[in-house]
Amino acid sequence: MPEPLRVPNPARKLTVGSCCSGWCAELFACEMLSLDFLPVFGCDLLPSAQAVSEALFDHEFWFWDCMEEDFLQAPHVDLFLAGLPCQPWSRLGPSRGFEDDRGLLMLPVIRWMSARRPQVAIFEQVGSMLTRHPREFALFLELLLQIKHRGRPAYIVTYETLNCRFHGYLPQNRERTFVVCICRQHAVAEMSWPARVPVLRLSSVIDADTEPALEDFPGRLPSSATCRRNVMAVYEKILEEGRDPLEQELVINMHGSEPHWNEGYSPCLTQARAAAGGFWLSWLQRQMTSAEVCRLQGVDMCRIPAGLATERQIRQLAGNSIPIPLLARVLQAALEAAGLV
Repeated sequence: MPEPLRVPNPARKLTVGSCCSGWCAELFACEMLSLDFLPVFGCDLLPSAQAVSEALFDHEFWFWDCMEEDFLQAPHVDLFLAGLPCQPWSRLGPSRGFEDDRGLLMLPVIRWMSARRPQVAIFEQVGSMLTRHPREFALFLELLLQIKHRGRPAYIVTYETLNCRFHGYLPQNRERTFVVCICRQHAVAEMSWPARVPVLRLSSVIDADTEPALEDFPGRLPSSATCRRNVMAVYEKILEEGRDPLEQELVINMHGSEPHWNEGYSPCLTQARAAAGGFWLSWLQRQMTSAEVCRLQGVDMCRIPAGLATERQIRQLAGNSIPIPLLARVLQAALEAAGLV
């Protein structure tokens, strides 16, 4: 996998903290950039997130819930990241915004930022928060700008919507909005958002099978009746185009009432879809493996010690993650703007 441009190590260890941490994508990104970093704290309700993150990175502190007062005691760090829950803002599901309690998680995070003022803060959210909930998104930005230092906004706040397929190498159609806050007193340059890069071939993350042998059309099909019906509906559309669906790299979201597919790249891996085992691969006549689900987010599953979590829990963490190469490119630009590298 191509790596983002490497950057010089800072003169001292970069201190890092996060909220809604999952398996701590920000620390995988720091590794990708060859940074010398210190994992200070993480925060996540999922026991599997704590188990995996602590085993991989050995944080100094771990907090269970950012809504609890003890989270406000989390110490200052240079870099802070929050991948806040997407369900309140996603176009999938009820999308209830602040009426969903998870939509309020930004408030204690902003309280902590106001007290500790990290030099760089990065927030990641679904692009539909900006398009479907513009008032709430504007309020979020305003709250960040209300953090003051000597009577003026403490942060330069910028945002951009990026797609992993276009800006993060990986063949996954995952669009997310990033909000980057650069401490004004440390800023040395404007934030320069990542440009487009070539996408890797799907074969770089999907294993080529040798056994068992592939079957004639319609080939092996999912065991679930709903999934079989959805896969066959896609196959029929491809046949109508005069093509053989078993010869095309069709990645099929076979769950739900309506099938959705992409050719040559994966649909967005949500937590639910990742937990269910990922998508159907027509040319291999099978569902994704857990290792492939992790690779589509830029993580080698072999990194995760056995016994810490079930495969389903690991896939859940993958589905909740920020794609590592994409985050590394955003992180590199933010650290350069803040004078930290």
